[in-house]
Amino acid sequence: MYKRQVAFGLKFGVEMKNATSGLYQYASAGVEAAEAMQMLQHTLKLSMAVQGDHNTLSKLTTQTIMGFNMEFSEAEMVTDRFAHAINKSLIEWDDLASSIKFALPFFISTGQSIDQLLGGLQVLTNRALEAGIAGRGLRQALAQFAKHADNNASALSRLGVEIMDSEGNMRALHEIALDAQAAFGDVTDLEALTAMLEDMNVRGATAFALLVQNADEYQEAVVDLGNAAGEATQMADCLLYTSPSPRD
Repeated sequence: MYKRQVAFGLKFGVEMKNATSGLYQYASAGVEAAEAMQMLQHTLKLSMAVQGDHNTLSKLTTQTIMGFNMEFSEAEMVTDRFAHAINKSLIEWDDLASSIKFALPFFISTGQSIDQLLGGLQVLTNRALEAGIAGRGLRQALAQFAKHADNNASALSRLGVEIMDSEGNMRALHEIALDAQAAFGDVTDLEALTAMLEDMNVRGATAFALLVQNADEYQEAVVDLGNAAGEATQMADCLLYTSPSPRD
């Protein structure tokens, strides 16, 4: 493993102390040595790609994998999605960590995917919402959706927006946003805004209204995240070949 760290450091200019700091996060989470070796190269590339703290990004990657009940072997997929979300929006690597912390539990409990989460954060941060506020807004919207899931008298249900599918599972958030856009238009009329406030309160309504207003962009972001393979490596390589060598 040490030889791999050295080789990576020589290529990308990453200090060894930053490489080894992430290993503590893996060990704490019970990651086996072989899996840790695989995860390390991907979180190191992400750290280089976004110029972020490797320890923080290793912890975020581990928490996300465990939260969504993924395999540790899926670290590359997760880090590529992180790199894509940061590259395609105004969100910074450290803000991504804080926003995911707020929203992750509710995305997991309502059956949403990592693409739904990251795509939502992309849209909201591009609309001037601070990342932590965006994460809390998404959390509140999903919490209120779950609360009103079986309530046919809810304001959104009365306007024809279905939250649950025929099997009793919450629909994908971008699909709900698309249906709401079809029902509400540009979400500027009083009835639509009142319905959102009734069902989600101010914080959740603010986040969901922005997703509805930009539902097509949200759907595109979700699709693009699903095709983000290799982005962390591409970003790291780009920085490598456009920056001075650490040995110069």
